Amino acid sequence: KQVRTVYERAVGHNDATQNIWILPVFVDHDRSAHAERQAMLVFLEDAPIDEKTEGVKATGVEGQLRIYASHTPCISCLSSMAQFTRCFEGAGMKVTFDTWRETRRWIGHKGPLVIKNEDAD
Repeated sequence: KQVRTVYERAVGHNDATQNIWILPVFVDHDRSAHAERQAMLVFLEDAPIDEKTEGVKATGVEGQLRIYASHTPCISCLSSMAQFTRCFEGAGMKVTFDTWRETRRWIGHKGPLVIKNEDAD
């Protein structure tokens, strides 16, 4: 039994190897470079994929994938996650994310500047 682990890999825009199992969805603009999809593609770089059939070489492939995003995943990324779980039923996926308000708080933004209307008094 082989165990592969990917920790702390930074994912850039479209630097992962493309894979037929996780296709992007075009909604208003190209979303193929979104970090959530790129993280899944990086994960699949270590999967036993047959180059000719593009299918999984071995049966009984199991694993866990954890994805964290600093924002709510878009519809295209949700679609990619659904494709992944459908194609690799032996793999588990856990997704966590912050809302934009939480992300702004973590990076030090307190929200929009509110200017009082002195004429309203």
